[in-house]
Amino acid sequence: MITPAPAPQQPQISPLDWVGDPGQCPRFVGFSTRAGLPADLIWSGRGEVPAIGARVYIHLNSFGPAEVKAYFHADGYLGVICQPDKMPVRLEAHGVTQGHFFGIELAPRKVAPQPLSVCEACEQLDRQHYRSQQRQARKLFPKASDKALRESYCAPALQVLEWAMEATATARRAAELAEAEQALSQAEEANGNDPGINRSDDLIPEYPPQEGGELTDDNQDSEEHPQDEQRD
Repeated sequence: MITPAPAPQQPQISPLDWVGDPGQCPRFVGFSTRAGLPADLIWSGRGEVPAIGARVYIHLNSFGPAEVKAYFHADGYLGVICQPDKMPVRLEAHGVTQGHFFGIELAPRKVAPQPLSVCEACEQLDRQHYRSQQRQARKLFPKASDKALRESYCAPALQVLEWAMEATATARRAAELAEAEQALSQAEEANGNDPGINRSDDLIPEYPPQEGGELTDDNQDSEEHPQDEQRD
């Protein structure tokens, strides 16, 4: 028996700052300032922590533009509660208009290059996970009218799969380029590392004409034969 996941809930934002022990400040609860939050929290984003009311862009799962509503903390990290301009259908259907986001989720995704074999293996695992999420979505939302809910439920897994496919394509191009460079290097070694042999950018030198070596038109100075005029 499959137990459905609990319905998403709107993040809680306290009307007042936490005035107790910062170490006891509740996790994931939003506050309008950082005064009561624990010290030495890590901001995982780039640049400064955005101010309340600031406009940010959430790159995770393509949430897009959003407005910062409050600060929260969890597991030693500082986060922001944001209200995206457009929430995914699966969240919007439950009345959720805001979400918890850490700094890294607000920054463009940067991926370190990986070997092609590693990328292909990761893509295969992500593809299996996406198919599993599709099966789960069909069980949770079996009606034909629930198509948008199924797509929204699978959206995070689909995003991860698309990233994996992009990484594989990048690694494949890098591998092909490395193979071509290796083939060129081997060809140069076979030629004794002489850069003047079998190079596509070789130029044929232009030699000055030598006396008596010009090509001339045999009929250049000859007069037209009178009989030719009569034949015309």
